[in-house]
Amino acid sequence: MSLAIKAFSSLIAPLLLCSALFAQVSSDADAHFNRGNASLQSHDYSAAIKEFQQAIRLKPNWPEAYFQLGRSYSAIPIALGGSGENIKAALKAFEEAVRLKPDWPEALIELGTKYSSFQQYDKAISSLKKAISVKPELSEAHQQLAIEYLYIGHYTDAIASLQEAIHLNPSVPLSHKLLGLAYVVVNERDKATQEYRILLQLDADMANYLNAAIDKPDKPIFGVTGAKLLSVPKPDYPNGVRGVFGNVTVEVVIDEQGKVTSANAINGPDALRAAAESAALKARFSPAKLSGKRASVNGVITFNFVSQ
Repeated sequence: MSLAIKAFSSLIAPLLLCSALFAQVSSDADAHFNRGNASLQSHDYSAAIKEFQQAIRLKPNWPEAYFQLGRSYSAIPIALGGSGENIKAALKAFEEAVRLKPDWPEALIELGTKYSSFQQYDKAISSLKKAISVKPELSEAHQQLAIEYLYIGHYTDAIASLQEAIHLNPSVPLSHKLLGLAYVVVNERDKATQEYRILLQLDADMANYLNAAIDKPDKPIFGVTGAKLLSVPKPDYPNGVRGVFGNVTVEVVIDEQGKVTSANAINGPDALRAAAESAALKARFSPAKLSGKRASVNGVITFNFVSQ
């Protein structure tokens, strides 16, 4: 064998090895991604999060994995251990998905709704507008944009967005309900009544809600947003109590700064209620807003006690 052939062989072998390793990493990442999707579909959100995180570890620049990770965090309800931290994690995941794939309309919509969760309405509106500029036929983007406008009291813009959403997809009851309510706010009750008649064919409950709003002298108020649980301590298991476990639901009053001012356990084992109330009083929420202004609201926190 000539020296030239030997040199070529010594160069090609490492390249082939690197190629094989890359293919293996990619295959492993795909396996984690697929398992994550299966877990998400079966509502095993913790497992889904772990799988998507593993997929991202192997393929750090994979926007679809970040997108599904964000969906997994978003799906965790507070009663099952969800918290403001999960919402923050979802926001970060969607931000990363959009950073890696800036013109992905579905990711932009998800990002917009997460910004809204933290009352970052300007960012939410910007993200949703970009989604619409990329894919104008997405009715859900127009509907969500209208919701953001309603939250900040821009009713004319909200009506225009809802009209476009309905033009694109006339069968979505929520769009008709919101449009009817917006018409009531701007004193166009005849148009609101037209939406009520359409709603009767789509969703009787929403139609009845809209009809009641039309008949009331007071205008509907949009945008009780926020009051997202940001942190809550784990309750201490009461001393001297054994063999008692289960869920305790605590009704709380949240002030304009997001602080819990009162806590009252409304169900669950009596022996655990005081501990749950004590923990609930230490919880922190993002401030609720009523049409863009901070407001005091009521909420609930559910604690799960395991047997000691």
